[in-house]
Amino acid sequence: LGWRAIFYVYAGLAVMWCALWWALARDTPRDCACRCFRAAAASEARYIERSLRREAAAQQREAAGRSAGAPLPVRQLLSSWRLIALNFTTMANTWGFYIFLSDLPTYLSTVLGLSVRDAGVAALLPYAGLGLATPLFGALADRLLRRHSPLRVRKIVNTLGQVPAALCLVLINSAQLGAWGTVALVVVAVTFNGAMMSGIP
Repeated sequence: LGWRAIFYVYAGLAVMWCALWWALARDTPRDCACRCFRAAAASEARYIERSLRREAAAQQREAAGRSAGAPLPVRQLLSSWRLIALNFTTMANTWGFYIFLSDLPTYLSTVLGLSVRDAGVAALLPYAGLGLATPLFGALADRLLRRHSPLRVRKIVNTLGQVPAALCLVLINSAQLGAWGTVALVVVAVTFNGAMMSGIP
């Protein structure tokens, strides 16, 4: 199979995961097909069911408001500077993230002169950092929520996710750091970007 094997492996894992999910997952803990999941603490099951009831009630209230003819405040939404700023920063962040994702290996091999093997390893490092740091930033956001409002926490983690990444990109462009120095800054930039994921909801 050669290089195509990785696609078959990931597709096979996805199919197995879907089959397990289809066989075992249910809407409520009481309906669970697997005995080990049914044995979850009764308090956890009650918590999940209470949350589902609250969510259903909120959806019914929202549907009732729409059916009562409550208009969508389109003008207010489009003129909200907070919404515009949030959309702009999310768009810029997503664009930068996917540029890294799609063009980083090519940049590392053609511009920085790394071998294909070294470029593959170097391209993996930023996302390994992202995968390790995102849960830590989530835990930090949870701790901050104990003392600050959700709005302030979102501002903190979004700033923490974007400012170091932007500074790293400026340094990459202006400093002559060599291949691995550049890779180190890319790792820092993408790793700190994990904080953004804590501030999106």
